Amino acid sequence: MKSPFVYLSRVGVIMVMILGSVLTQAQPCNLVMQYDANGQRIKRFVNCDPENNPANPGPRFYPFVYPNPTVGGLTVAYNELVLNVQLQLTNMQGEILLVVEDQATSRTQLDISSFVPGTYLLSIFARREDYTDATETVSIIKIE
Repeated sequence: MKSPFVYLSRVGVIMVMILGSVLTQAQPCNLVMQYDANGQRIKRFVNCDPENNPANPGPRFYPFVYPNPTVGGLTVAYNELVLNVQLQLTNMQGEILLVVEDQATSRTQLDISSFVPGTYLLSIFARREDYTDATETVSIIKIE
């Protein structure tokens, strides 16, 4: 069992939030229990509120990179508008070959036609509209 988080409310009631997830209608929920000062459980409920639920981080950031494999031109599209994005292209030895930065966009263009054919890693660092950071790495195959 994972260790619980304990919160002290204003009236002295201890709320223990167990980190076990309960699946209700395909939405992650938390089991919340409240105890009085004597240690007696006075309330037990399931929190499925998507706004205040730490088990529900929101939609996943997902970049679409196409065409892959490519002969030179790449488009990186995002499933949501990003405030800032930095794209880093590295070879398989970890050398950074290209860095592109863009702001307030849902799509970024890259030209890798000058690079030799091979496999590259495209790391995408994005700041989302809700000011959370997201990182994804995609393998790119450059042909001819």
